Amino acid sequence: PAYSDLDRWLLGRLQQLIEGVTERLESYQPDRATALVSVFVDQLSNWYLRRSRRRFWAKAGASRASDEDKQAAYRSLYQVLVTLTRLLAPFMPFTTEAIHQNLVRSHDPVAPESVHHTAWPVPDPALRAPELTEQMALVMRLVSLGHSARNQSGLKLRQPLSEAAFAVATSEERRAVERHAGLIAEELNVK
Repeated sequence: PAYSDLDRWLLGRLQQLIEGVTERLESYQPDRATALVSVFVDQLSNWYLRRSRRRFWAKAGASRASDEDKQAAYRSLYQVLVTLTRLLAPFMPFTTEAIHQNLVRSHDPVAPESVHHTAWPVPDPALRAPELTEQMALVMRLVSLGHSARNQSGLKLRQPLSEAAFAVATSEERRAVERHAGLIAEELNVK
């Protein structure tokens, strides 16, 4: 099944996280490593999971494309959770062990007995999506600015807007806005 832009963004961000946490730990900066994890978990829950909610709850058998999209979302989330568990193991040994037992060992009896017996995650160059990652960062920033403008104007999110306009600095940013215009419009309730 083909991964959506949202899946590819999440998996690309995961590769960045693996690199960042590894670098911070190798330079004896565990506080900065956990700060990176905190930002990632926030984006995972407040962007990816929220944006993918319909995909996770799609009715099975509705269409082949819908089923494949649902499986791609589940597969992406599973990969992220398993890798995140391994990245967090040095910081939260008992919690990550319980997660590993429930998430991995319960489905794969030949998997390592403990999260602490697994290899440290290594970034997969094939999953890096630097352009998409930059575009999604811009989209999230614009959506945040749009929410802020709504709050300052006293416009509730339930009230649809007829349009939203953004000034961008470069042609790359303009292409990113055009590519993800539907997502931005949906987030800001623009009809």
